[in-house]
Amino acid sequence: MFAVIAGLSEFHGGLGLAVGPFTPLSAAALVGVMIDAMATVTGAHGLWGSDGGVEYNVGIAVVALTVAGTGPGRLALGRYLPGAPVAGPQQASPWYWEASAPRSH
Repeated sequence: MFAVIAGLSEFHGGLGLAVGPFTPLSAAALVGVMIDAMATVTGAHGLWGSDGGVEYNVGIAVVALTVAGTGPGRLALGRYLPGAPVAGPQQASPWYWEASAPRSH
């Protein structure tokens, strides 16, 4: 059962990164799957991917975190959905929206 949940998390996490509207949630799903893979499968083999280590998993996790921090960008498929905001550097992530939201005094 756990393998099914991990597989669905990886599939929907990758799909969510490609589409774009739920980028932080999708990145969190992928990072969680990669942490699980490192802890249960590749962690015992060391660092380098040539020895079956965690190198590839760390790379995927870092890319997912980078996309979560910078936003999906103009190549995201969600840009073409009706009502979707245009992604760009000015709308990088929900944390940016909270920090730049106008405040009523």
